[in-house]
Amino acid sequence: MVKASWAEVTATCVQNCFRKAGFADVGADADPEASEEDHSGSDLWQRVVDSDMGGRDICWDDFVMADDDADTAEPCTDEGIVNEVHGKSDSEESDDDDDETLEPAPTSHCNTAMEKPNER
Repeated sequence: MVKASWAEVTATCVQNCFRKAGFADVGADADPEASEEDHSGSDLWQRVVDSDMGGRDICWDDFVMADDDADTAEPCTDEGIVNEVHGKSDSEESDDDDDETLEPAPTSHCNTAMEKPNER
């Protein structure tokens, strides 16, 4: 379902979102329906360099692919899958030897605070 939703998002929609958020410096005469082919790689790279997001010592391909190998989620392991299926979390496993129960906080302060507005 998520994949299908993302597949329906157009490039124009993403461009408009970036424009509205102020990420894109676009003049009033810009065509919002313009295709991606309007911008060459060198034009985009020059904008990146001018905005100090990329240094002159790296190339366009390195900049664009910088996050390709970045981990965006915890690695999936057999042990992690088993724990998830059984409903165990890391905090439950580490708290096995700690059986003390927490006492509820006293409510007298809450009752006093609730009575104060009624006195006005």
